[in-house]
Amino acid sequence: MPIFSEMLKLNPDLALLIGDNIYGDTDDMSVLRDKYQTLRSNPHYSAFENRVPILATWDDHDFGCNDCDGSLKTKNISRTYIMDFLDEPVMIIKTAWGGHSLGIRFRPPSSGKPKYEKTSYRDEDLGSSYREMVRIVKDLCKDPGSRFPELEGREVEIAGFGWHQGWNDAGSREMVDEYAANMANLIRDLRKDLGVKDLPVVIANTGMIGMEATGIRAELCEIQLKMADEKVMPEFAGTIAAIETRPFARPANQSPSGFGYHWNHNAESHFLLGDAMGAAMVELLKK
Repeated sequence: MPIFSEMLKLNPDLALLIGDNIYGDTDDMSVLRDKYQTLRSNPHYSAFENRVPILATWDDHDFGCNDCDGSLKTKNISRTYIMDFLDEPVMIIKTAWGGHSLGIRFRPPSSGKPKYEKTSYRDEDLGSSYREMVRIVKDLCKDPGSRFPELEGREVEIAGFGWHQGWNDAGSREMVDEYAANMANLIRDLRKDLGVKDLPVVIANTGMIGMEATGIRAELCEIQLKMADEKVMPEFAGTIAAIETRPFARPANQSPSGFGYHWNHNAESHFLLGDAMGAAMVELLKK
């Protein structure tokens, strides 16, 4: 595409690619990805993008087919390909506080006040981590440049939510008994508070003890997995994925610690967990 070399001679301040940047004309997302890669590897285009800021429109052929629109089933994965093509950044916001349960500190608003008889808590702790999590996400999405100067003025899209938690809930029979209801409310409330109707959610169960886990901890792992079962939670069909993490556990004699929780600080376990959650999110975004 020598046109890009000719454009570069004009020393432009900005380039606008206003649609049909490629002619995808396919519902095979691997073909679409390859076409983006072909354009980006073109030496004329590569030299141009290295020197000139580019803004682009995501048009029908960029979606994948002529005159297709937002109803295209593969639009989410198509979007990731054009974002990769344009080097659009991905911001991962991690909110994590040790020792916080879904039953108390992460308790979603619609769950109301618990009726625990044996589990102690302070009223001011109820939902405190949920509220702080939502505040952090909203603040960063409103002004990403406050933490990442290179994102100053950029608009942020919330594409998905990952949840890996449960150790402290498994210490209470009462919290495990209402975990499924609280998790469902968490998903509903997050979608409402973050303004994303069918926000994709990946749940990684609390499998840190491994496959030998028994009793209440094994029970909680199964509860978390069933959140993605369309027969159990039909309202979330196609928007929730659950990861079985118990095979990722490594024994203390193969790990830096023997805490049980925090995966014994084993890097392999953490890698396997993150890799599985990421892969599951990619599959959700294809739907």
